[in-house]
Amino acid sequence: MQIAVRDQLEPLLQDMLYISESEYPLELLNLGTYTDDAALYSTVSQETSIPFDGAVVKEDADIFFEETISNLINGGDSVSAGLGKKYEQLYAFVQSTFPERWVSRVTIGAEVNICIIGITADNECSVIKTLAIET
Repeated sequence: MQIAVRDQLEPLLQDMLYISESEYPLELLNLGTYTDDAALYSTVSQETSIPFDGAVVKEDADIFFEETISNLINGGDSVSAGLGKKYEQLYAFVQSTFPERWVSRVTIGAEVNICIIGITADNECSVIKTLAIET
């Protein structure tokens, strides 16, 4: 991953949480150059122990961010609205930096591993990982 991208992402992720039935932080993974999905998922699996074994659900990152932001801003409290504003800043950066982006989910029981994957124009890969609990 380019140093400049990482340096810009890290402050955007500070104190960020993904809220489902619990709250988990957003973590940045340093993966380097993107070659293909299989190599990407293998590297993420080695870094995180998430088993990308064919049970991967690939989603549009724009829909993920739009739904997350809407849910937070319309959540009815100032803490959620503030977090929604932080997601708006992160989303703006993701849109401007990663022409190719998607979300991959791997569900294991009640745990849903979420990886927001972004590929820059020069094939540098950034992954933001979090976890949701869905019962």
